[in-house]
Amino acid sequence: MQVYSKAEASIFLGESDLGGYLSSSRKGLQVALCKLPVDTGSKTQMASYLSEVFLGKESSSALIAITGWSAWPSQTNFDLFNRYRQSFGEARNLIDSPYHHFGFADKAAFASILDLCLYFLWDAEVIGIDAGLQLALSHHETLDVYAPDESACNRLAAALFDFGCDRVASALSEV
Repeated sequence: MQVYSKAEASIFLGESDLGGYLSSSRKGLQVALCKLPVDTGSKTQMASYLSEVFLGKESSSALIAITGWSAWPSQTNFDLFNRYRQSFGEARNLIDSPYHHFGFADKAAFASILDLCLYFLWDAEVIGIDAGLQLALSHHETLDVYAPDESACNRLAAALFDFGCDRVASALSEV
């Protein structure tokens, strides 16, 4: 796992406007909106499954951009989050380095960072850099699923339903 500041992520991704990158990477994709499971075990299993989806091939690469963490302060444990990142040598605060890049060998770290985002109800963008998949987590306890086509979107949404997600809406069309 590599942790980046906004400037470092811009250099890594070759994008000067990261906000634009996060939203533009959704263009042309299908979308389904899901309500997150309440059960912590289901969230843990879901994050483990998603680590395989996003990082299942040796050439896989994914980014988790944590975009909001203050909506529910009582849900957050910064000590746990900071100490986890410190185990990778990252000493900066989340506000200074909210971008997390993962490769094939980082599946466990991907699942752990995603777990923490799910547990703490943080806003985050999860982007499969080469896979054409994207998730948008919200503190409203929802998850938007973006995939290259309707079939891929429905497969991913169906798998998430097995973990206790409920489909709130479906807008299977280009965004």
